[in-house]
Amino acid sequence: MVDDNGVTVSEVPPTSDQPTRADALMGLVFVFFGLVIAFESWRMPRMEEFGSNIWSAPGVVPGMIGLCLAVMGFLLFVRSRPGLGITPPKGEAGSKTRVLITLALCFGFAFVAVGLIPFVLAAFLFLFSFIMIFDLQDRRVEGRALVGKALLKRIALALVVAGVAAWVITTVFEDIFYVRLP
Repeated sequence: MVDDNGVTVSEVPPTSDQPTRADALMGLVFVFFGLVIAFESWRMPRMEEFGSNIWSAPGVVPGMIGLCLAVMGFLLFVRSRPGLGITPPKGEAGSKTRVLITLALCFGFAFVAVGLIPFVLAAFLFLFSFIMIFDLQDRRVEGRALVGKALLKRIALALVVAGVAAWVITTVFEDIFYVRLP
């Protein structure tokens, strides 16, 4: 059956909404790992003796990433605890296929694209591929495949998001953090 937006709709078998113990354990692992990264980045030299800006210190980006990992790990842990009223969204289920696709995209970006083509183009291709692959996969699992104009709108949106994000990432790293990208 196709709705008014050109989206194919079908029955979706119910999935388990129960968080697993693995979510709680991995949440704690990410909290610990993120805090270790943040702590170690704090200990990195700040280059103050050279009069450099605080934002150009080598530990700023790893510190932010570590804090983000810790916060996301904490949220994963909290979501996994029964009785808190926080449950994962419907249809969200762990998948070995999703992990393998993510690893393939990340390794392709890091070991193939970066260095062979300009960074901004590599980031754009990675982000666009990631958005489209997972959006189409999620819709297929939900039984709502995109066709016609709805698919073209999704592609256009993914192009805009990937383009803006690739440009912002490149600009922030090169012009604010003074990191020379490959």
